[in-house]
Amino acid sequence: MYRSRRSKSLNPLVALLIVIGVVAIYSAFERLNRQVPALLPTPTAAPTQNAAVLSAQPTSTPKRALPFRIAAANVNLLAEIVPLYFDMTLDTWNLNYLYNQAGHLEGTANLDEGGNFVLAGHVELGDGMPGPFARIGELRKGDLISIFRENSATTEVLQYAVTDVLIVPPNDFSVIRSRGYEELTLITCTDWDAQQRDYLKRVVVRARRL
Repeated sequence: MYRSRRSKSLNPLVALLIVIGVVAIYSAFERLNRQVPALLPTPTAAPTQNAAVLSAQPTSTPKRALPFRIAAANVNLLAEIVPLYFDMTLDTWNLNYLYNQAGHLEGTANLDEGGNFVLAGHVELGDGMPGPFARIGELRKGDLISIFRENSATTEVLQYAVTDVLIVPPNDFSVIRSRGYEELTLITCTDWDAQQRDYLKRVVVRARRL
Protein backbone atom coordinates (compact mmCIF):
# COMPACT_ATOMS: atom_id res chain seq x y z
CA MET A 1 0.00 0.00 0.00
CA TYR A 2 1.16 3.52 -0.66
CA ARG A 3 -0.08 7.12 -0.57
CA SER A 4 -1.69 8.40 -3.75
CA ARG A 5 0.34 11.05 -5.53
CA ARG A 6 -2.83 12.71 -6.71
CA SER A 7 -3.81 15.85 -4.81
CA LYS A 8 -7.14 17.51 -4.48
CA SER A 9 -7.47 21.29 -4.62
CA LEU A 10 -8.74 22.96 -1.42
CA ASN A 11 -12.22 24.39 -1.64
CA PRO A 12 -11.91 28.23 -1.60
CA LEU A 13 -14.78 28.57 0.87
CA VAL A 14 -13.11 26.16 3.31
CA ALA A 15 -9.81 28.05 3.02
CA LEU A 16 -11.56 31.35 3.77
CA LEU A 17 -13.23 29.87 6.87
CA ILE A 18 -9.87 28.57 8.16
CA VAL A 19 -8.28 32.04 7.78
CA ILE A 20 -11.20 33.71 9.56
CA GLY A 21 -10.96 31.16 12.40
CA VAL A 22 -7.22 31.71 12.88
CA VAL A 23 -7.67 35.50 13.00
CA ALA A 24 -10.49 35.18 15.54
CA ILE A 25 -8.42 32.91 17.83
CA TYR A 26 -5.43 35.28 17.67
CA SER A 27 -7.62 38.30 18.50
CA ALA A 28 -9.16 36.51 21.48
CA PHE A 29 -5.72 35.50 22.74
CA GLU A 30 -4.50 39.12 22.55
CA ARG A 31 -7.56 40.38 24.46
CA LEU A 32 -6.98 37.80 27.20
CA ASN A 33 -3.34 38.85 27.58
CA ARG A 34 -4.41 42.46 28.03
CA GLN A 35 -6.96 41.49 30.70
CA VAL A 36 -4.75 39.25 32.86
CA PRO A 37 -2.94 42.03 34.81
CA ALA A 38 -6.27 43.54 35.81
CA LEU A 39 -7.43 40.20 37.20
CA LEU A 40 -4.41 39.72 39.46
CA PRO A 41 -4.85 40.64 43.16
CA THR A 42 -3.31 43.86 44.45
CA PRO A 43 -0.16 42.87 46.36
CA THR A 44 -0.51 45.41 49.17
CA ALA A 45 -4.13 45.53 50.27
CA ALA A 46 -5.15 47.87 53.07
CA PRO A 47 -6.17 46.52 56.48
CA THR A 48 -9.92 46.16 57.02
CA GLN A 49 -9.87 47.44 60.60
CA ASN A 50 -11.28 50.90 61.20
CA ALA A 51 -11.11 50.83 64.99
CA ALA A 52 -9.71 53.86 66.81
CA VAL A 53 -6.45 52.29 67.89
CA LEU A 54 -5.88 49.62 65.25
CA SER A 55 -7.03 50.98 61.90
CA ALA A 56 -5.11 52.45 58.98
CA GLN A 57 -4.35 52.46 55.28
CA PRO A 58 -0.73 51.30 54.87
CA THR A 59 1.47 53.49 52.70
CA SER A 60 4.28 52.33 50.44
CA THR A 61 6.99 53.72 52.76
CA PRO A 62 6.67 52.16 56.24
CA LYS A 63 8.71 53.46 59.14
CA ARG A 64 12.08 51.86 59.62
CA ALA A 65 11.89 48.74 61.77
CA LEU A 66 13.51 48.69 65.17
CA PRO A 67 16.21 46.03 65.64
CA PHE A 68 13.60 43.87 67.41
CA ARG A 69 11.32 41.00 66.47
CA ILE A 70 8.58 39.41 68.56
CA ALA A 71 7.68 35.72 68.50
CA ALA A 72 5.29 33.34 70.22
CA ALA A 73 5.39 29.93 68.59
CA ASN A 74 2.14 28.50 69.95
CA VAL A 75 0.04 31.31 68.39
CA ASN A 76 2.04 31.60 65.15
CA LEU A 77 3.33 35.07 65.99
CA LEU A 78 6.46 36.41 64.33
CA ALA A 79 6.75 40.07 63.41
CA GLU A 80 9.17 42.94 63.14
CA ILE A 81 8.67 45.76 65.62
CA VAL A 82 8.31 49.31 64.24
CA PRO A 83 7.69 52.61 66.05
CA LEU A 84 4.13 53.95 66.25
CA TYR A 85 4.15 57.72 66.64
CA PHE A 86 1.35 59.62 68.33
CA ASP A 87 -0.41 61.99 65.93
CA MET A 88 -1.76 65.08 67.71
CA THR A 89 -4.15 65.86 64.83
CA LEU A 90 -5.70 62.39 65.03
CA ASP A 91 -5.45 62.20 68.83
CA THR A 92 -4.21 58.64 68.51
CA TRP A 93 -1.21 56.68 67.27
CA ASN A 94 -0.51 56.94 63.55
CA LEU A 95 -1.07 53.49 62.04
CA ASN A 96 -1.04 54.63 58.39
CA TYR A 97 1.82 52.31 57.49
CA LEU A 98 1.30 49.42 59.91
CA TYR A 99 0.54 46.18 58.06
CA ASN A 100 2.06 42.90 59.22
CA GLN A 101 4.35 44.43 61.83
CA ALA A 102 3.98 45.00 65.55
CA GLY A 103 4.01 48.69 66.47
CA HIS A 104 5.63 50.08 69.62
CA LEU A 105 3.36 52.82 70.99
CA GLU A 106 5.22 56.11 71.40
CA GLY A 107 5.01 57.30 75.00
CA THR A 108 5.19 53.82 76.48
CA ALA A 109 8.43 52.52 77.98
CA ASN A 110 11.34 51.28 75.92
CA LEU A 111 13.00 47.97 76.63
CA ASP A 112 15.15 47.92 79.80
CA GLU A 113 13.47 51.06 81.18
CA GLY A 114 11.55 49.14 83.83
CA GLY A 115 8.13 50.09 82.48
CA ASN A 116 5.39 48.85 80.15
CA PHE A 117 6.63 48.10 76.60
CA VAL A 118 3.36 48.22 74.60
CA LEU A 119 2.92 46.72 71.12
CA ALA A 120 -0.17 46.96 68.89
CA GLY A 121 -0.89 44.82 65.83
CA HIS A 122 -3.65 43.98 63.38
CA VAL A 123 -5.97 41.02 63.87
CA GLU A 124 -6.77 40.86 60.12
CA LEU A 125 -5.13 42.24 57.00
CA GLY A 126 -6.87 43.90 54.08
CA ASP A 127 -6.57 40.82 51.90
CA GLY A 128 -8.45 38.75 54.49
CA MET A 129 -5.34 37.01 55.78
CA PRO A 130 -4.76 36.85 59.55
CA GLY A 131 -2.74 39.71 60.99
CA PRO A 132 0.30 39.12 63.19
CA PHE A 133 -1.78 39.45 66.38
CA ALA A 134 -4.73 37.37 65.12
CA ARG A 135 -4.31 34.65 67.76
CA ILE A 136 -2.91 36.46 70.80
CA GLY A 137 -6.23 35.91 72.56
CA GLU A 138 -5.36 32.19 72.67
CA LEU A 139 -2.34 32.83 74.91
CA ARG A 140 -2.65 31.54 78.45
CA LYS A 141 -0.99 32.34 81.78
CA GLY A 142 2.58 31.09 81.76
CA ASP A 143 2.97 30.98 77.94
CA LEU A 144 6.24 32.42 76.69
CA ILE A 145 6.69 35.41 74.41
CA SER A 146 10.15 36.22 73.07
CA ILE A 147 11.66 39.46 71.79
CA PHE A 148 14.80 39.13 69.69
CA ARG A 149 17.07 42.16 70.00
CA GLU A 150 19.69 42.21 67.26
CA ASN A 151 22.91 44.12 66.74
CA SER A 152 25.77 43.77 64.30
CA ALA A 153 27.33 40.86 66.18
CA THR A 154 24.75 39.01 68.27
CA THR A 155 21.07 38.40 68.86
CA GLU A 156 19.79 38.72 72.42
CA VAL A 157 16.61 36.86 73.39
CA LEU A 158 14.35 38.50 75.98
CA GLN A 159 11.66 36.20 77.35
CA TYR A 160 8.35 37.12 78.94
CA ALA A 161 5.75 34.95 80.66
CA VAL A 162 2.06 35.76 80.16
CA THR A 163 0.29 36.92 83.34
CA ASP A 164 -3.11 38.09 82.05
CA VAL A 165 -5.31 37.96 78.94
CA LEU A 166 -8.03 40.63 79.07
CA ILE A 167 -10.93 41.91 76.96
CA VAL A 168 -11.38 45.66 77.41
CA PRO A 169 -13.27 48.57 75.75
CA PRO A 170 -11.34 50.49 73.07
CA ASN A 171 -11.09 53.58 75.30
CA ASP A 172 -9.51 51.74 78.25
CA PHE A 173 -6.01 53.23 78.23
CA SER A 174 -5.19 52.01 81.71
CA VAL A 175 -3.73 48.86 80.13
CA ILE A 176 -0.85 50.79 78.58
CA ARG A 177 0.30 52.51 81.77
CA SER A 178 3.41 51.41 83.60
CA ARG A 179 2.79 49.58 86.85
CA GLY A 180 6.22 50.03 88.41
CA TYR A 181 7.98 47.04 86.86
CA GLU A 182 9.14 45.83 83.46
CA GLU A 183 6.23 44.45 81.47
CA LEU A 184 5.23 43.61 77.90
CA THR A 185 1.69 44.38 76.69
CA LEU A 186 0.17 43.27 73.37
CA ILE A 187 -3.05 44.85 72.03
CA THR A 188 -5.30 44.00 69.08
CA CYS A 189 -8.96 44.25 68.06
CA THR A 190 -11.78 41.78 68.64
CA ASP A 191 -15.60 41.56 68.52
CA TRP A 192 -16.28 42.74 64.96
CA ASP A 193 -19.67 44.42 64.49
CA ALA A 194 -20.82 44.08 60.87
CA GLN A 195 -23.45 46.83 61.18
CA GLN A 196 -21.10 49.40 62.65
CA ARG A 197 -18.19 48.02 60.61
CA ASP A 198 -15.99 48.38 63.64
CA TYR A 199 -14.33 46.31 66.36
CA LEU A 200 -16.05 46.84 69.70
CA LYS A 201 -13.41 45.44 72.06
CA ARG A 202 -9.67 44.97 72.48
CA VAL A 203 -7.66 41.88 73.40
CA VAL A 204 -4.88 42.75 75.84
CA VAL A 205 -2.09 40.34 76.79
CA ARG A 206 0.22 41.20 79.68
CA ALA A 207 3.53 39.44 80.28
CA ARG A 208 6.36 39.81 82.82
CA ARG A 209 10.00 39.61 81.85
CA LEU A 210 11.83 36.52 83.08
